[in-house]
Amino acid sequence: MVTSDGTSGAAAADVAGSSKSSEGSSDLTDKDLLKMMEKLEGLPNDMQALTKVLSDFYIDQQYSPFPNTANIASRYLQALQMMRTANFNRKQYDEAYETVSKNGGINELAINEKGYLICVNDKGDFKYLKPEQLAQTADYQPVTNSELLRLRAYSPELAGDNRILGVVANGIGIEGVTKYIQDFISKLGTADTSKQGYVSTQ
Repeated sequence: MVTSDGTSGAAAADVAGSSKSSEGSSDLTDKDLLKMMEKLEGLPNDMQALTKVLSDFYIDQQYSPFPNTANIASRYLQALQMMRTANFNRKQYDEAYETVSKNGGINELAINEKGYLICVNDKGDFKYLKPEQLAQTADYQPVTNSELLRLRAYSPELAGDNRILGVVANGIGIEGVTKYIQDFISKLGTADTSKQGYVSTQ
């Protein structure tokens, strides 16, 4: 079962249990966080960002002679929220992959809703370009929906950023486009026939 915030039932139970245990010792809280991390199947870059936050948290605890209780609680809640977000992001990623694969657009060029190609340079910088602009910007190359999914999963700069998943989910293959046009023409022909029949009976 998945809750409204994208957290699985098991993970939600872990969160509730860890919240109660946080009232006890800090050691138990640390164990709870690590246990939840083991069960979490987030995207690689999201998990890397979460791991860094937890690592910094433990380092601060270790070298601080007078731990700030309020700061520890704040870091703990931040880690829990990041875990929920990582779980939600993975769900969004999987749904985008499933949708674009079903529509036959997984290997098609990634195009946003305004008709711009999603292009990337060697440094991982993004730019939206019209097809006619590609010749003027040789440093940027258009990417496919499949490549865009890979960047979302592994690029540190895209950790936690789901905006490009909307572009991927809207991807459609040439067969899908052809079918859409044929269906449209078919419906248009039916409408014309009905109109002509109505006029002739008058």
